[in-house]
Amino acid sequence: MKNINLRIISAALLAAIVSSLAACGGGAAETPPPAGGAADTGAQTETAAETEFTDAETDPYEPDSLPSDLDLGGRTVTVLGWNHYEDTPEFYAAELTGDVVNDAFYYRNLGVEERLNMKLQFLEADARGDEIANKVNSSVMSGAGEYDITAAHSHRACLMASRGLDLDLTKLGYIDFDKPWWAQKLRSTASVGNTLCYATGDICISSISRTQGIFFNQDYIKNFGLGDPYDFVLDGSWTLDKMISMTPGVYADLDGNAKKNEADQFGFCADAVQLQAVFYTSGLRSVDHNEDGSLTISSEIAGEKAVALLEKMGEFMKNNENSIVIKTTDDDSIFSQGRALFYAFPLGIISSGRFRGAGFDIGFVPWPKYEESDANYTINISNAYSMWQIPIDAKNAEESAAVMEALASAGYRTTSPALFETAYKVKYNNIDAMRQSQVYDILRQDISFDISRIFTILSFSANQFGDMIANNRQKWVSTVEKSSSKFQAALDSLVETFEGFEN
Repeated sequence: MKNINLRIISAALLAAIVSSLAACGGGAAETPPPAGGAADTGAQTETAAETEFTDAETDPYEPDSLPSDLDLGGRTVTVLGWNHYEDTPEFYAAELTGDVVNDAFYYRNLGVEERLNMKLQFLEADARGDEIANKVNSSVMSGAGEYDITAAHSHRACLMASRGLDLDLTKLGYIDFDKPWWAQKLRSTASVGNTLCYATGDICISSISRTQGIFFNQDYIKNFGLGDPYDFVLDGSWTLDKMISMTPGVYADLDGNAKKNEADQFGFCADAVQLQAVFYTSGLRSVDHNEDGSLTISSEIAGEKAVALLEKMGEFMKNNENSIVIKTTDDDSIFSQGRALFYAFPLGIISSGRFRGAGFDIGFVPWPKYEESDANYTINISNAYSMWQIPIDAKNAEESAAVMEALASAGYRTTSPALFETAYKVKYNNIDAMRQSQVYDILRQDISFDISRIFTILSFSANQFGDMIANNRQKWVSTVEKSSSKFQAALDSLVETFEGFEN
């Protein structure tokens, strides 16, 4: 029955994908080859071609504005990506597997190729080092024009931008940043001066999968007689105080050594990296954008709210038996082994084998608001998402921009719904489909960004705030004051550097 249901879901998804692409001017074509691989054609393509198309007027998704007669003449467009380390695809699928997300990528790229009469070639660089930046730099210096588009880890993308290796996307045709498939706050909170050299949104899965939030063990909710986090999120009462108040009484000294350690049972667990998120999800910022294009240190960075937040979270994580800071980054064993009520980590891990085989029901909610009176939940994503760019030596920058717009638009109607509507809301949802879906819709609200977080060349980094929470060190104000002049100088230098690119 499970296999039959998966086939039904996949078939329905395929029909929706092909119909949506047809409404945008797409159809069927050969699959894009993986790096170094050959194109895969055959029965799958024929199935796509035979699917009945719907009329554009019935398409529930907003259309893009690409010309219907746009034709790239059959040329190959090369995309240099990175070896994203999640279970779901980030750029392409080499073949159909029956997995809804994998197959959505297969058909998204196939449809874009047909629509623009071109071929996609995906190459890969290492995410952990500067390989992708070095490859692009070598191409630019030699004038080789090896890459038409790049899609890098956010930190590497900003490194390339700061080196002047990328074009300003706002000055190219075809890309429409007012469309819903692009992250809307990127321009207002992550541009430098009047320049935006990178973009993210529905063009990639990681803009969804790296959403930071709180997993919870539904069995603990029931066994300890606790309130339902879904209810709290939906009625607006999901706050840090609410979450903290649910953790007392959950701790158990499982190894019997009378000491709190990672072998025990906890109300809340997180590594120091994930604790960085609370600075942003509490509504704080480190950098403000001024009307004249300059960047300044935000008055919020070390204000009363930041101090109170650090005190609250530092006390909770360090001097409280109900919570623990996980020593090894990304180690989910405490939660996946059923020894924690709450666990802070990005959403994408829900598709991992450890979570799928955990043996208990798992829910996911956004990081809590700082206060109940806060109007909205601030949605934040970790650094491990893709930023898409166009190198300054791209063979035809306008055509590269058209491909980016087509991929993002198609992702908005294919890969994102496959991941969010089918996989996250249905396949990996084992508690309450209706309320979890409502919570997921909140998570899809506009992502927040901060210059200081994505540009690692700046002197300030959110990891300092997370580390102080982990160690309950109340030295944030003095730390910011000591580095403020250096920090502002770095911001000024960044703006000046980008202004130089414009000339």
